[in-house]
Amino acid sequence: MMVAGAGDHRGPPWAGLRRLLTPRWLLRHVAVVVLVVAFLALGRWQYLRATEGNTLSWGYTLEWPLFAAFVIAVWVHGVRGELRSARGGAAPSPGRPPMSRPTPSRPPMSGPPSADPPPSADPPPSTDPSGACGGDGDEELSAYNRYLAWLNADPERRPSDYPG
Repeated sequence: MMVAGAGDHRGPPWAGLRRLLTPRWLLRHVAVVVLVVAFLALGRWQYLRATEGNTLSWGYTLEWPLFAAFVIAVWVHGVRGELRSARGGAAPSPGRPPMSRPTPSRPPMSGPPSADPPPSADPPPSTDPSGACGGDGDEELSAYNRYLAWLNADPERRPSDYPG
C-alpha cells in the first residue's frame, strides 16, 4: 500500500498552500471577501427596493450575486494556477497549445525604412521556393505566405511598408 506523499519528490499536498499566505495573496483573499460581501449586500438592498415597487431593481437583484460569483470564480482560477505552479507546473490542457519561449528582441531600426527589408539572421519560415503552401497553385495563398514571411523576417516594419 502506497502512502500519499511516499516516494513523491513534491512533498506533502499542503506544501503549496504556503504560497497563498504571502502578503500579495493575503491582500487578494481580503479583497475577495470584501467584494463578495459588498456585492451580496447590494443584491439584498436591490431586492428590498424591488419588493417596495421599484421594478428596475429586479434586474439588479440578480446581477449583484452574479458579480459575486464572478469574483469567486476568478479567485478560484488564480488559486488553482498558483497551486499548479507550486507543484512544478502541470501539462497544458488539451485544448490549449503549449506556451512558446519569447524570441530575443532585436535592436530598433536606425534611419528611414527602405523598400527592401534588411537581411535577417532568422531562416525563412518556408523552404518552398515558389512560396506556395502545399503546391496547390493558389496564387492568393502564395502571396499571403510571402507577406507573412516578410513580416516574420522583419517584425519592426509596419505592414504598410510591404513592397508587394
